[in-house]
Amino acid sequence: MKKITKVLTLLLFVASMVSMTACKKADKDLILGSWKCSKATITEFGISAPYPPAVGLVWEFKSDGTLIADLVPELDIDNTTANYVISGTQLRVSYIDLEGDMEVEYFTISELTNSKLTLVEVEDEFDDDYLTIEFVRLQ
Repeated sequence: MKKITKVLTLLLFVASMVSMTACKKADKDLILGSWKCSKATITEFGISAPYPPAVGLVWEFKSDGTLIADLVPELDIDNTTANYVISGTQLRVSYIDLEGDMEVEYFTISELTNSKLTLVEVEDEFDDDYLTIEFVRLQ
């Protein structure tokens, strides 16, 4: 009986490791494509409020680690090219700002499905201040 229990435990462990590895790979592939921000909220000092400047953003994730961001679609400002890396549930985005300096932003991927992507950016200075951005996949 002990031998059967040990074998079943080992099988469950292996199955869970395989499924976790498959999920991480699927997430990286699932993010590929174009996403449009449908809703954004900023939370400061525990109070949430809409964040209209992010609504309408379009981000296109490419398989080579390039992110094309249409920053202000309603003003027809040129696209910005950035690089991204996904590690577990963390999304790291790096880009050159208007002054020529390298900027890096970190997001937690809180939801990623075929049709929805939700990112949470935590501000470094204050752990309770964060921006939540919800995207829908563009067809």
